[in-house]
Amino acid sequence: YYMEKFSKENERRADQRREQALQIRLNDLQVRTKNICSGGVYFEVIKDDSEPYSPGKTFALEITISTTESGFPNKMVKLSGVGIIVRTDLKTDEKDSNIYGKKFGVALKFKKKLTVDSVTF
Repeated sequence: YYMEKFSKENERRADQRREQALQIRLNDLQVRTKNICSGGVYFEVIKDDSEPYSPGKTFALEITISTTESGFPNKMVKLSGVGIIVRTDLKTDEKDSNIYGKKFGVALKFKKKLTVDSVTF
C-alpha cells in the first residue's frame, strides 16, 4: 500500500501515458514516439548535442496513427498541432550512443488540442 501511494503521489504527469510507437514529424524530422498521452509525446533522437531540443523550443508536428477495428478496414488518421519541449534527457547507457551521436529522450507538450487533418481508409 505504501509503495503504491508513494508512487502515485510522486507522479508528475497530468495525463496517463500509453506506451506506443507512432510516426511523428517535427518540422522536417521523422521520429517515432516512445509513449503518448492527450497532453504530449516522448521520443528519442540521436544527435551530437541536445541544443535543437532544449526546453522552450517549439515545433510544428504531425502524428500519423493507424487504427484497426474488427470487421472494418484499417484507418490512417493524421493529427497536427504545435508542441513545446519541456524536458530533454541524455541517455547515458553505452549502447544508447553510436557513431551518429548521443541518444536524447525528449518530452514535448502539446500547446493546444491537436487537429484532425485527415482520415483515410
